[in-house]
Amino acid sequence: MLIPPAKAQNLNRMKIRNKYEDRPIRSHPAWIAGKWQFKIYSIVHPSNTPPSEAEWEGAKRLVERAIAPYQSAEEETGTGYIIYHKGFDSNYFVVSWWARENMLRMFPYASTLMNPGQFTLVRDGLNICVWDMLIHSHERDAWVKHVLSVPQDPDLKGYVDDKYAQ
Repeated sequence: MLIPPAKAQNLNRMKIRNKYEDRPIRSHPAWIAGKWQFKIYSIVHPSNTPPSEAEWEGAKRLVERAIAPYQSAEEETGTGYIIYHKGFDSNYFVVSWWARENMLRMFPYASTLMNPGQFTLVRDGLNICVWDMLIHSHERDAWVKHVLSVPQDPDLKGYVDDKYAQ
């Protein structure tokens, strides 16, 4: 349904607090958790600090908690990626992995700037920002290239080695 021009003007009342600026995206060594493997990325807003070693350790516990119910499910590939985004007003940690060949499971967590290590699962549907989308898009393309396009010989190592680069 088209929005009448008079009502469409109301859409222009949106207030943007911060002008878009690129944020550095770093790739880190993959994590292995039993039979599971994850590519690791971090994004840090200029006003925030990179994740500390303690924050990374807490993040690993979130991954273990997220995958625990899926450890023995046949439909799980055990392969995915993680984004740790320390943002302007909050911190986000997104655990994603491939299931049923072409589906992506996502578990987004958020924490406040005051308590960066105290993440809670986001259940309101808000979990992908414009910076994270760069990684999600790359991961989709890498999965298609290394796995779905070669069903007779999926290359999971090739997928894990194919990391987003700015």
